[in-house]
Amino acid sequence: MSRKSCGGSVSESFARRVLKLGAERTRKILDELARQGFLEKGGSYQGEEYWQNTIKGNSLSMASVAWPVTRAKADQIFADFMERVQKVNDDRYYLFRVTRVVLFGSYIRDTPTVNAIDIALQLVPKIDDLNRRGEIYEQRRRESPRNFRNLIDLIGCP
Repeated sequence: MSRKSCGGSVSESFARRVLKLGAERTRKILDELARQGFLEKGGSYQGEEYWQNTIKGNSLSMASVAWPVTRAKADQIFADFMERVQKVNDDRYYLFRVTRVVLFGSYIRDTPTVNAIDIALQLVPKIDDLNRRGEIYEQRRRESPRNFRNLIDLIGCP
């Protein structure tokens, strides 16, 4: 039964290297993570089986051990965030506009402390012409002093 895989595949040999364990112990750990819903078998490649993160597995990987903050502190953090959203929307340098901010998680519950401010954003391009927007992307990437760790950072630069 699929628990909605979310990428993050790992092979047994990779897990063995990371965990520095033998094949049998590594397989038991992977099987237990699958039993608990953190991984699911995702097929095989060149005879080696792979596991994939589930939504539950991705949630665990993003979990924080940070202490909760007071409601007042969380409200200030969110207010500061919304000020930044307004600045992005008003500044022509930024190529996207935030059209929707959706809150979820512990912040929207009526509690005295908050574990996290979970936010989803809807972004729309400020420039409709795809070719023009592509030219500006490339110009911004060339001008950026950043070193991009991966393709996602590179794509997200503008």
